[in-house]
Amino acid sequence: MLRKADQRIKACVLFAAWIVGHSFVATGVSAEDNRNAAHPRDLEISMSRSPCFGSCPSYSVHVNGAGSVSYVGKSYVTDIGEHSASVSSAVVDQLVAEFERIQLLSVPAKDIDLCPEGSWTDQPTVSVEFRLEGKKREIIDYHGCRGNKFLDQLRAVEEKIDLLLNTSRWTKLSQLREVEKQRREKQKIEAREHPSVLIQDPKTGKAGTFRLHNGKLEPAQE
Repeated sequence: MLRKADQRIKACVLFAAWIVGHSFVATGVSAEDNRNAAHPRDLEISMSRSPCFGSCPSYSVHVNGAGSVSYVGKSYVTDIGEHSASVSSAVVDQLVAEFERIQLLSVPAKDIDLCPEGSWTDQPTVSVEFRLEGKKREIIDYHGCRGNKFLDQLRAVEEKIDLLLNTSRWTKLSQLREVEKQRREKQKIEAREHPSVLIQDPKTGKAGTFRLHNGKLEPAQE
């Protein structure tokens, strides 16, 4: 009798396991999907790039724990306006790992505000915000600040965000950067060939920068 009872119990357990297993297959729910089900409420990553003195691309991009990506192109990008896409949970995990690697949520403010090698003018500013499990931190990264080790790490993460979210599909950054590089090279050549001088108008007292070109003074083009 005991043997028959044990057999019936074993059969019931196996049947229950079969039902549970097939219900996961039928609904298409995986263990990874269950693990990431809470992410939409717990994770937000945003990055915004500002204009600069020149043709620096200006846009913002945002991704949540579900992998939903939203992009807004502003200036000096191929696609202006709003666009959306999605990424896998593996990509989301990579981004979280990057922020945890540089300890963005806990880095002291004093390690962010220093510019040991000075600050260059006319550079873009990048705003990065990271929120995870109720904790949030926003860093305003002016790219003219030089010699800050933490900001150097953060800029690597900024590049990673662009890479993993594939923002180049909307910005075409490689093309724009090449155009900007050529523009600056042209400026350097013109500056060497036609040095600029500062001239003050004796009547108005206003000063302006001019270059001697083909025997004529012309306003310097920045």
